[in-house]
Amino acid sequence: MAATYDQDVATRPSADRVTVVNGQLSLVYLVFNTITNLLTQDGQMACFANAATHLSPGGVFIIEVGVPNLRRLPAGERFVPLSTSNVSVRQRPPP
Repeated sequence: MAATYDQDVATRPSADRVTVVNGQLSLVYLVFNTITNLLTQDGQMACFANAATHLSPGGVFIIEVGVPNLRRLPAGERFVPLSTSNVSVRQRPPP
């Protein structure tokens, strides 16, 4: 399977910037929000499965994801404009 994966990666654009590591690792790390580039749950699960195949017993899989501020809106407000110059905002009625 690793040989097939290596061949697949080698045919992709920017393949010269990819390093394929074979063997067992004590740490697999997805840097800031990388997991969100996989747009389907199946793609994310495939990533998890691939990480698991490379982890040594007792190894760690770390996923770094930014969590948005859940309390961004001030109390009673329905939106926060990003810029107030040349902006027209229509407010929808509550559902």
